[in-house]
Amino acid sequence: MFARRAITFGLGGAIALALCWLTATALGSGGWSIGKIFFLLCFIGTAPWTALCATLLNPIAWGLVLGLVASTAAIHALPGGWARGSFTG
Repeated sequence: MFARRAITFGLGGAIALALCWLTATALGSGGWSIGKIFFLLCFIGTAPWTALCATLLNPIAWGLVLGLVASTAAIHALPGGWARGSFTG
């Protein structure tokens, strides 16, 4: 349980830092103004929530994709009716 939380926290933190760095780089390319600084501060306040959503959504999305791919691949790989739901063979 601790390892899962540590991985989620680390991945979320990395995503949040990357988003903040990319936003600061994009905003700072033409110079800084009060509006850009205010926008960056507001974005930094919401970045952890964005990263949390991205961190929690990725396993769900990949699980769905792999589930669809694995179910069609299992029809060809497993003998008899194992992949089709008939476990009698």
